[in-house]
Amino acid sequence: MVKSKFSITGFWFLTVATIYSTYNLVSVFLEYFFGIKFLKSLTLSHGQTDHLVFQIASFSILSVLFIPIIYFNAVAITIDNFNKTISFKNIFTKKERLYSFEELDGFVDTYYKDGYQAKFDIIYLIKSDKRIEKISRYFYSNYKDLKAGLESLSYLGFREFYLFKNLKILFRQNVPD
Repeated sequence: MVKSKFSITGFWFLTVATIYSTYNLVSVFLEYFFGIKFLKSLTLSHGQTDHLVFQIASFSILSVLFIPIIYFNAVAITIDNFNKTISFKNIFTKKERLYSFEELDGFVDTYYKDGYQAKFDIIYLIKSDKRIEKISRYFYSNYKDLKAGLESLSYLGFREFYLFKNLKILFRQNVPD
């Protein structure tokens, strides 16, 4: 049995950034609109109205960007090679998706390049010729172990990465391979 482990540089860094931006957003929002200062923001400027408006705008943008990324990628993966199943359980909602190896066509791999040209390997599980689940090296520190746990599934080759397709998969829409 292989269980996923969240990576420090991927998942945990984004989680801390999300908490930081959300905390500051609530803090400056309460200070600007209600004059409540019981939450002290973690920024350098305090009390100046124009700075508070800028902080509300910037922390709103950060929160809107980070919260969905963490929410949709906070998934614990368990590969049970004895029972030939793989489960994806969201750690916030506790919603679990369980797949039998027999119902899956196999898996494909690809990679994603970030803005700094770093590559992050990604595995997509394929069911009925559609990509249904994602396992990313960016979010899991034991990516190689997870990939090795899929060795009894058919390897369907390398596929190109397209951002639009990844977004559809993220929002649980089936994407033809």
